[in-house]
Amino acid sequence: MMGVDTHMSQKTSKTAPIAESNAPGQMAGLFEPWGLGDSIIAAAAMRHRPKQFVLYCSSKWHAILREACGEEAILRPAELSYTSRLQQSTASANHEQENRCAPAVISKIFSIRGDPRDWLAIRRIFPGIPVKMTGWMEFLSKKTVLLDWVYRTGFLRVRSRYLRWEQLLDLPEGSIANEYALQRGIQSKEAVPGRVILHLGAQWKSKQYPNVARLRAGLEAHGFSVRILAGPHDPLPQNIDESDVTRPSVPELIRELRSADWVIANDSGPMHLAAFLGAKTIVIPLLSNIQEWLPPGVIPVYSDRMPKGHMPISLYTTDQILEGWPEPSVIIDALLRAEARNPDLRPRPL
Repeated sequence: MMGVDTHMSQKTSKTAPIAESNAPGQMAGLFEPWGLGDSIIAAAAMRHRPKQFVLYCSSKWHAILREACGEEAILRPAELSYTSRLQQSTASANHEQENRCAPAVISKIFSIRGDPRDWLAIRRIFPGIPVKMTGWMEFLSKKTVLLDWVYRTGFLRVRSRYLRWEQLLDLPEGSIANEYALQRGIQSKEAVPGRVILHLGAQWKSKQYPNVARLRAGLEAHGFSVRILAGPHDPLPQNIDESDVTRPSVPELIRELRSADWVIANDSGPMHLAAFLGAKTIVIPLLSNIQEWLPPGVIPVYSDRMPKGHMPISLYTTDQILEGWPEPSVIIDALLRAEARNPDLRPRPL
């Protein structure tokens, strides 16, 4: 049985206390040195009050984030060897990179990861600066079957990382969801009716939807115009040739996503980017519980194989092509039903 959630949430903001402002000349740091999706989630929280926050993330995401967020976003590099698939071999090079991170005006560092490695890196990079880190239970449940049991069985709820950032920074309740709804309204005016972007992005083949060729054929049979995008180093799934794919530059990627009527993507950085830009988005997860990663308004289409807790499938970081993905017809049906039940979505061409 496949799971499809076609509700595009537009949560209404409730009154909630806002954290006290920093002293003049001081800012709070959001520490997120991992993947593009992680950095975009932090940027979604920072977008609410960009002049109060500095985002510390890998410099390889800075160009995308500047294009998406605008020049008002303050970004600083955080290059840590344990966050990369290709880890650095010397501690001295790593230490030198870490020392480039810290400005003198940071008053506090925030993180939702609960990762001891991040905690130690923060203490090393920002000596003497207060740290507020949450997510310890979530991190440990990824490593411990017994602890993950309380999430798999529903005794504890798996919370979205977007919500965890919102709560950690004491933002008004629903502020990120409301901003995403606003961005969808803005993007809908630029979108080309009936244009669907399929993005292949995935660092590992195990996370890549393998039935792209069949999905494209099914969408085209329903009258959609389909473009397939990939990152510079993304592998291609079966029956998709290099001539079928566009590998856009950063500015071109932003333009492509903003022009899309729909974006369909794996659980990946491009999925988070599409939602951040306001594109109507469908995500196809398999290896990890999408409820932890789901951006506001994004429609997940998943199979029963998707984990229910925090612990991913054991093949999460491999290049093995997996079975158990939703059929293309299920994904197309989710898109058609979403269009039918949302009167504000422009009709597709016949």
